Amino acid sequence: MFICRACWRRALNRTPTTHSSTAQLRLAPRAANVLRSLDQRRLATTAVSTQKAGLPKEDGSSAVTTPSREKAIRWKVKKHLEYLDNNFKIAEHVERTLERGDYDEALLLVREASRKGDVVVSWNHLIGYLMRNQRLHAAVKIYNEMKKRDQMPNAQTYTILFRGFANSDHPRVAVSEAVRIYHTMLTSKRLQPNIIHMNAVLEVCGRAGDLDSLFSIVSTADEKLRSPDSRTYTIILNSLRPKIPTHRLPRRKPGEQEDEAEPDAETGPAAAADISIINQAKAIWEEVIAKWRKAKIVIDERLVCAMGRLLRHGGREENDEILDLVEQTMNIQRQDKISGSLPGPARIKAAGEAERHPQAVVKSQHRNGSRPGPVVYAVPGSNTLSLVLESLRATRKTTLGPKYWDLLVNDYKVEPDKENYHSYLRLLRVGHNSTKTADVIQQMPPAMLTAKTFRIALSCCVKDNLNKHAFANATRVFRAMKALRVPDPLAMRLYLQATRANFRPVTAGLSELDGKFALGRQVCIALDNMWDPFGIMARSFSFSSAATRSPEEQWARTANDQMEAMAVAKRMVAAMDFVVTEGAADAKVIKQLRTRRNVLNKYVMMFIERRHKMEGKTEALREVGRDEAASRSVQTAQESLYST
Repeated sequence: MFICRACWRRALNRTPTTHSSTAQLRLAPRAANVLRSLDQRRLATTAVSTQKAGLPKEDGSSAVTTPSREKAIRWKVKKHLEYLDNNFKIAEHVERTLERGDYDEALLLVREASRKGDVVVSWNHLIGYLMRNQRLHAAVKIYNEMKKRDQMPNAQTYTILFRGFANSDHPRVAVSEAVRIYHTMLTSKRLQPNIIHMNAVLEVCGRAGDLDSLFSIVSTADEKLRSPDSRTYTIILNSLRPKIPTHRLPRRKPGEQEDEAEPDAETGPAAAADISIINQAKAIWEEVIAKWRKAKIVIDERLVCAMGRLLRHGGREENDEILDLVEQTMNIQRQDKISGSLPGPARIKAAGEAERHPQAVVKSQHRNGSRPGPVVYAVPGSNTLSLVLESLRATRKTTLGPKYWDLLVNDYKVEPDKENYHSYLRLLRVGHNSTKTADVIQQMPPAMLTAKTFRIALSCCVKDNLNKHAFANATRVFRAMKALRVPDPLAMRLYLQATRANFRPVTAGLSELDGKFALGRQVCIALDNMWDPFGIMARSFSFSSAATRSPEEQWARTANDQMEAMAVAKRMVAAMDFVVTEGAADAKVIKQLRTRRNVLNKYVMMFIERRHKMEGKTEALREVGRDEAASRSVQTAQESLYST
């Protein structure tokens, strides 16, 4: 079938010679005119249908391209509007339509409904849908279009816009639009921004790291609609943290490095730049406390932790101030300054009231003797517990850790999460408290036990090498690892390391021969405890739950884990050689160790042979892939050369 007019002309000019030349001359222009008229009619129909569709073209949405789909959508919208007789039903229908992903239909329906009444809520649904899909420019265009259609935005419209900007994946792009719209609201006489709008814009500026814009927005606060609340100060304090250099930020260790030595606390003073930021935060905090004592704002846990995280970036003194901060805002007395005297009747009564009413209003005592105002203390939670534990770890006040843990968990009914337990275990590791570590592991819910948990706990037992009960505590922790489906190889290595590192208290006061037998007995117990878990770990590689297409792919997925398992096997072989060569056990135990050593040695040799084999196959496949790619490139170059 011919498509273009030139082909039609050539085909029509090649008419049979039996026809007269006049017929040929008459036929070609007539056919050309018919084709031209049909083409013009088709283009005109398409242009008219595009204008009639009224669907978005510039906002990035999928516009209607086929007349049949356009006609179907317009028919559906017309039928829906016949039964949607009020704005509430229209908004509900638009929301359901957007949930299905039919944005074109929802937009056309809202445009048609805007001709008859006020459907601002439906426009809000459209803007919210675009914001959730990270289409900021399209949302701003819809916002401008609703104003052109005499649909005046309400407070919820601006809330949706600003929160969408705050949750954007491109905060630097969003901050300019948010600040522009906010300043436009300030000059409007119809609708002024409230504290919700201001907080949302502050969050946009904070995420973008634009502190100049942030403080310019803060300067628009007043005592009426935009009176700062706890959320405002929380955003400001959180926005100050990214300015601190990355080398001062707390380092989160990956799980495989939990056996490494704990870094020393920051005993020296903080850097000058950090101190200036912390002093700026303290000035803001003085304003918070002044308003809190006048009952103008309510301090919550998020605000307290925002200030505490800033203090965490300081030195030893700033970290110690976190305990004062918790005492000031949550009425939790510092555990290192508790007097030994018994509490008086007034304190017992106050404690009883606090248990019945955790948020009871308590009068603050001012040093200047002025009349105190009622204040509401913040209620501690898991974030507070984590903040206190990190502060104690930085200041190395490890003996206060169990006191604060018992106080917050038992008295204040704080439910610790997995990160709280890990912070507590790290604190105990700094204090070399393996006994408490084993107790915590046994108290943890099984669902929270992970490989990282056992690595932290067993590394604590390794550090507590001067404790004669360290090996027993490590054994308690190791046996709790049965909660895992597959034992962790690094945790097994740490357990064996804790066994050998505890030789001083084991051999203390004994002769050389007795000390050797005592240490050998301990090593044999550890090897016996590790034998069955190692078998489970080795079998997990043969019966992996991951679906693979080839043995090479399965090897690539489990190669690192198998190498860790082989490292455990080598350590076990070395420990067995120590007992056998030193004769640190009786003949029966040595015979069993030799048998198990041969099994482990064969397993290691099989792994090495398989690794060389798989690596050879993998390298061969890579060579084949490179050769095929090279041949394809040469073939493509030749084809392009011949075509030219």
